[in-house]
Amino acid sequence: MAGNLCTSCNLCCNRTFFGCLDITSEEAARLGDAARIRTEPDGGLNLMQPCAFLGACGGCGAYDVRPAACRAYRCDLLKKVEGGTLTESFAHDVVGRLKEMHRTCIDACRAVVPAELWQDDIVDPHAAIGLVMETCGADQNDPLFVEALFLWNVCIQYTRRNFQHDYVMPKDQTAPSRDPAEAA
Repeated sequence: MAGNLCTSCNLCCNRTFFGCLDITSEEAARLGDAARIRTEPDGGLNLMQPCAFLGACGGCGAYDVRPAACRAYRCDLLKKVEGGTLTESFAHDVVGRLKEMHRTCIDACRAVVPAELWQDDIVDPHAAIGLVMETCGADQNDPLFVEALFLWNVCIQYTRRNFQHDYVMPKDQTAPSRDPAEAA
């Protein structure tokens, strides 16, 4: 793996790339009660994002027992670093730019949503723009709304260009259950 690129990035763990990951019942059992797991109507299990095991400093609190999807995932940026077509330094700059775009987009959304409705735990632009749409019934001619939507689209295009060429925004998710039995 390319140095500490993954641990400094964590965009695959914080809901930027995925709303959830399909996991097996064995993986759910290994992850334990701290995992935010949702049971689908067909009985399938999803590990909800942002991952409950993502540490504040970027470390994975479940690294030794992480699901197969986590072990196998390689974004396009990482593949380019591993393949020698990009330097790790350049890749870190790309990650930093996307994170700054995220902060800018979230700040723009915060300006649209009334303070009493803002949710302080929002860490990704998808959730921020979703809150704008849910709570404000946003006037699509409002310049602040237009700016927030523009910045969100810039984040999506930048993600497609640099991290995942086939990127689609994460599925809209309801509040996940901590216990698969509760979600049934």
